[in-house]
Amino acid sequence: MTRPLPSLAIPAAPAVRRICLAPGQTLRTWLPAGATLVSNGPGLTIAGAPQWISGHLLQPRQLINEGQTHWLEHGGWVQIDAARGGELLWLNPPPHWPARLARAMRQLSGRIRGATRSKGLSGVSKTG
Repeated sequence: MTRPLPSLAIPAAPAVRRICLAPGQTLRTWLPAGATLVSNGPGLTIAGAPQWISGHLLQPRQLINEGQTHWLEHGGWVQIDAARGGELLWLNPPPHWPARLARAMRQLSGRIRGATRSKGLSGVSKTG
């Protein structure tokens, strides 16, 4: 019995969330790894998720001005300070389609190996 292969469709465009911040406002929110923040304001300070590095707790900070972006390498609680107010666009990362593609390729190669063994095709090269 054969099963259909998993769908390898390209995921939809990432979701965009628009956040307006008043002058002096601070936003604390949880963001996933891979999220992109785009500033449409005069200057926003992004304090990334705290991380333990070599026994020290570090919290990366970055100032992004209008039109600049900031990509979050690690997910977690993030603080966004808007000293002069502004707008922030938050783009969610796309689904992990590379992992799904790799899993589908492993399943496909397993089926091919199984088919060659069941048909007695022992002349197939096993290099690589």
